[in-house]
Amino acid sequence: MPKSVGLDLGWGWIKAVEINQDLELLKIGKIKVPRNTNRDEKELYISKIKELFQSINLSRDNVIINIRGSFILARTYLPPSSNKDDFEQWFVDSIESIIPGTPIEDVIYSYELFPSGRALIAFAKRKEIEKQLEMLKSCSIIPASIDASCLALYDAFLPHPWMRKKKNFAILDIDAYSTGILIIKHGEAFASNIINYASMISKKGKERDKKLISYISINLEKLFEFYKQKENLKIQNIIIVGTYSTIPGLRKNLKTKYGYKIGLGNPFLYHNIKLPKAYNKRQNPVYAQALGLAVKGLSKKGIDLIPYEIKESHKISLYNKRTKKIAKLSAIFSGLISIAMIILLMSVSNSNKELSNQVTELKSKKESLTYINGEQTLLANKLLNLKQLTKKMIPWSEILYDLGKNVPQGIYFKEITTESRLVTTGTKVERKIRVVVEGNSQSQRIVLDYIKNLERKFKDIVIKNIKGEAKCEFKISIGI
Repeated sequence: MPKSVGLDLGWGWIKAVEINQDLELLKIGKIKVPRNTNRDEKELYISKIKELFQSINLSRDNVIINIRGSFILARTYLPPSSNKDDFEQWFVDSIESIIPGTPIEDVIYSYELFPSGRALIAFAKRKEIEKQLEMLKSCSIIPASIDASCLALYDAFLPHPWMRKKKNFAILDIDAYSTGILIIKHGEAFASNIINYASMISKKGKERDKKLISYISINLEKLFEFYKQKENLKIQNIIIVGTYSTIPGLRKNLKTKYGYKIGLGNPFLYHNIKLPKAYNKRQNPVYAQALGLAVKGLSKKGIDLIPYEIKESHKISLYNKRTKKIAKLSAIFSGLISIAMIILLMSVSNSNKELSNQVTELKSKKESLTYINGEQTLLANKLLNLKQLTKKMIPWSEILYDLGKNVPQGIYFKEITTESRLVTTGTKVERKIRVVVEGNSQSQRIVLDYIKNLERKFKDIVIKNIKGEAKCEFKISIGI
């Protein structure tokens, strides 16, 4: 039965929830990540993740993680059209204004289109994503998906009555060193925010709690006022979850001082998760993001910040694993068949004809298994070869030869240059190279004859400029 593991990589705690397709809670656990130690942060996280997975025996298949930090941007936009092709064209035209000053090659992005027509878009720095993947690889984990910031809270509370009623509200995930805030507008994820207080929390006990409540309340009021002024979005309802969601006085402060309505932060209840008898239900709000990630892993929808090329490499790796597994099983079956053949030969000496038929049948099965094994290996090699072919360089010598071949009399080249354009391929933006040819011609007809000759080799030809009739200047762009 399909399973999913939600791995919430917080700054104070790492939390994990494992569920199956029947929404049964299989494993749950958390581990504290201490700060201000002499250990390297990356090595500390690696050791803590390994310790958590080993202590509760978590599955390493279909692990969904989240990634947090100042290098993450997640919010919704209203494109002119919700049509997939129109949206992607709008996105290509707008991306440099959405994330100004950041080269497109340095950014990973993913989007989800909502029924309202709005698009939830998440961005992250490619280097930070690659660091996260490298860290998890050290833990023998290849994540199936990477979510952004605290967006998993949307999946965690999707069945909540406020979602169904399309209300405006906020979900707060209060952790040891920060609070993740997800703004919900008309029942859809709108924007993620963070209140960071790691540098100010130096005390413990009641003094820390009092200081923390005051800091969260003040900054929350400022944030809600911003959305009220900027987006005409009024927020009066709040759901509180997280490790420190039960701080004494927090709910009372937000309710009496600011007038917020506080909703029940129990995502396990809304998803009807089947809990073990010994499970402590008071822990439910603590694991809200981890549960949201696990639920998302069963649907395989929404934001995913894993780079496209890494996804493809992972697919080939999984295929090779399956191929090796099949080959191993084939070898075992072949061995068992061989043993069966020997036993039959030794025990059924008085039934030569019957024995002969059985041996022939077993040999046929063995040959079939060997053939399947060979075909699987051959197919895996072909996939690897196809992957290598995609990395081939552009054959400039061949292109220049085709440009110069069959040039009609009366055409003179002035300049051959290149230009690049941003185009979308799936969820990835790439730069495509085009060749621009400029020159003079004795007539427009000769230019059209030249283009006709080029169409034998090139499919994407655009006349960018043509001036004059008897003697004309021309400029054409050719896709390669």
